[in-house]
Amino acid sequence: MEQSKKISVLYVDDETPNLSAFKANFRKQFNVHLAESVNQALEIMSENEVDVVITDHMMPGRSGVDLLEQLKETDPYICRILITGCSDINIVIEAINRGEVFRFLTKPWVKDVLASTIQSGYENMQEKKKEQRLNDKLLETNQQLEFMLRQKLIS
Repeated sequence: MEQSKKISVLYVDDETPNLSAFKANFRKQFNVHLAESVNQALEIMSENEVDVVITDHMMPGRSGVDLLEQLKETDPYICRILITGCSDINIVIEAINRGEVFRFLTKPWVKDVLASTIQSGYENMQEKKKEQRLNDKLLETNQQLEFMLRQKLIS
């Protein structure tokens, strides 16, 4: 896969030390954006291109799953990863059902595991974008052929 640009990653967590640790570990490898809330994350995303969103589940106000669910609707090709210190299986189920997460990771995260998850999630979404473009082109070609066939039948 062509890697001409740094993957843009938004990490959302209401715990500032986690944000600092993420930035310290990944700022050279990825284009890192940090947010302390869902609202701040949405603001950052309105101003920046983001490829991967990693969000904590438990936050004041709106949860990380709320954010991932919204992103699934507004930009289905953003890789969505949920990370939490909670091991409640219901959170995992909710994240899968509502936010269609790529992966669910637990805190504390392991740098190499998180880095490879970001990379594979990004590549997965790039493949999905490519498939969608090909499907769109196929649909367009099919419509053109049907139009030409109708024209020939009418003439």
